[in-house]
Amino acid sequence: MKAFVAGWMMMAAGVAAMVAQAAPAAQARAPQEVSLIELVANPARFDGKQVRVTGYLVREFEGDAIYFHRDDYDHGIRRNGLWVTFSKDGADLRCKTLRYAFVQGKFVAKNRGHLGLWSGAIEGIASCGVSR
Repeated sequence: MKAFVAGWMMMAAGVAAMVAQAAPAAQARAPQEVSLIELVANPARFDGKQVRVTGYLVREFEGDAIYFHRDDYDHGIRRNGLWVTFSKDGADLRCKTLRYAFVQGKFVAKNRGHLGLWSGAIEGIASCGVSR
């Protein structure tokens, strides 16, 4: 009986250790909710990290981007926005243009989009939706 209890205790300890190791890895992959202003102001802090941001989403030829405000898009203030690229799984078909929306993907500080006009990029967007 002691061997049986000892075996269960060792198995429980092993499972607990695996869960403890998996938790930080899952947290590292979970996107960080962040504002566009934070990304533009502190690009090095978020470079290479999964982020989720909300802004004014625009889908157009050589101009897919998310902006602080609609006025930034209307007046061509591209530095107040980030270039966006979509993953190949069809997320781009679910993202509607010319509306406030959230996007989730990897922030890349050095990718400034077409002609280097934006303040960075969110690449591989796999999730997006209308902001409420």
